Formats: sequence, C-alpha cells, structure tokens
Amino acid sequence: MYFLIVDDDPRLGQLLDFYLRTMGHECDVISNAIEVEPCLHHQFYDAMILDLMMPQINGLTLIPAIKIIAPELPIIIFTAAGINDDMMRAALSAGASGYVSKTLGPGDVYIAVMRAISNPVQNGKKTWSIP
Repeated sequence: MYFLIVDDDPRLGQLLDFYLRTMGHECDVISNAIEVEPCLHHQFYDAMILDLMMPQINGLTLIPAIKIIAPELPIIIFTAAGINDDMMRAALSAGASGYVSKTLGPGDVYIAVMRAISNPVQNGKKTWSIP
C-alpha cells in the first residue's frame, strides 16, 4: 500500500514512515496541509494518515477538499489525546474513515490504520473503536 502521511510534527511523520516501510509499504510524508493537493494530483495513494490539529489548515477543514479530489481515499485521523468526541464525530461526518490516537505505539497505530481501511466508518458512525 502507498500512504500519504500529513503531520506538522516531522518526528511523528518520520516514525510512521519508518514503521510502515518496515511492514512493506511505501509512504510520502508532508508536514503541512498546503502540500496535500499537489500530492494527490501527482500520486495515487491507498490511504492518508492525517493530523487533525495543524497550524495553517486543520485536518477537519481539509477533509472535504480531499474528498473532492480523491473521493474514495480512506482518511485516518491521527490525533493527540484530548480531542473531544464532537470533533471526532465532525471528522467522521466529513468523510474520515476512522481515527487513531498518537499516544499508541507504532505497531498499534498500524493495526488501527489497517482496521480503518478494511472497516471504514459508514454514514458518520464509527463501526470500531481504538482507545
């Protein structure tokens, strides 16, 4: 699978990149939302891992624009602890396929991402949960 990782913390993006590559996947890592559109126009991705809280354009605002360019692209929200349920519901309603906490280890993130891709949210309601 080919992943696009979007996170304003380059260390987290590189950690996910390293782990996904060790699992046999390819990745592009970008650190801001402005780079998303050009990436989607130049490369096909199997899934996107998107930070919800970024400085210039937050992930919640970005999801509808992503869905216009790549409507079938699974978007997994990668979020810090403390994000409230209303925000997660809004992300899922906007088109996110699922979400996973940044507090999990890379192996748990990988499992959660694969679960989100294989069992996406339907009609804004999550069909699975990851602590």
